[in-house]
Amino acid sequence: MQPGGRLKLNVDRLGAVGEPKSLRWLRKTTAAMLPKIDLPDLLFEVDS
Repeated sequence: MQPGGRLKLNVDRLGAVGEPKSLRWLRKTTAAMLPKIDLPDLLFEVDS
């Protein structure tokens, strides 16, 4: 316990859980839906 009765959360030993297959599928599917555009073209489009 910390002074004032507060608890301290320690996350030093937590490890990565990993990505489920559904998340990898979702990333791939949504990336395929996005248009292929160069960054400078996108910036010009947003600016105009």
